[in-house]
Amino acid sequence: MQTQIEEALRNAMASAVRPERGIGCGRIYVAVSDKDQANMVGKAAKKLGFIFQKKSHYGTSNALYIGYDNCDGNALAKGTAVVNALKAVGVSCYRDEQGD
Repeated sequence: MQTQIEEALRNAMASAVRPERGIGCGRIYVAVSDKDQANMVGKAAKKLGFIFQKKSHYGTSNALYIGYDNCDGNALAKGTAVVNALKAVGVSCYRDEQGD
């Protein structure tokens, strides 16, 4: 499963996305619900050069940082793409938006 997570994360982060409707300025994360899966996503993120935090800026546990959405919807869309890719390989996760 580790290889599948790494591949899903790599592909989702590199994919082109159509911006979603912006909801305001803020940080976008993908939070992983299961501790064992979070460890695997964290290892994949580290290997690929992405930021995975045990606690996000606002306290969400096991959060993969997607980016800062500046009312343009790009990071929101990227977060959705990552959630869909990780769920497709069996990872329990959700997009978490944290406004400034």
